[in-house]
Amino acid sequence: SQGGITSGGVATTYAHSGSYSMFIYSGTPGSIWQSLTTTNGQTYQVSFWLSNCGADGEGLVALWGSTSLTNLTNSVLGSYYQFSFNESATTNLTTLRFDFYEGSCWTIDDVSVVQQ
Repeated sequence: SQGGITSGGVATTYAHSGSYSMFIYSGTPGSIWQSLTTTNGQTYQVSFWLSNCGADGEGLVALWGSTSLTNLTNSVLGSYYQFSFNESATTNLTTLRFDFYEGSCWTIDDVSVVQQ
């Protein structure tokens, strides 16, 4: 699989569980993504925990391929919230992507994709 990040890093102080999380704080829009080998037509449970660590007006979009899983703006600060979706793969390579807006501050943790 392939992946990348345009802004952010690993944090040790904001983890939902374990010792590490992905910490995103950016003055410009950015993305983090992972392309996964999938089976066309198969359903996958996509799950992750998010916490907003910044100010109102921040936004984050989570995508499974071209399907928007969630589009958050002005979310509650400080607490982690779990998001879970059952989505079908439409190709044999599906990208899980998080796009964040300018000025965003997020932590992402405990990301999983499980074939159903």
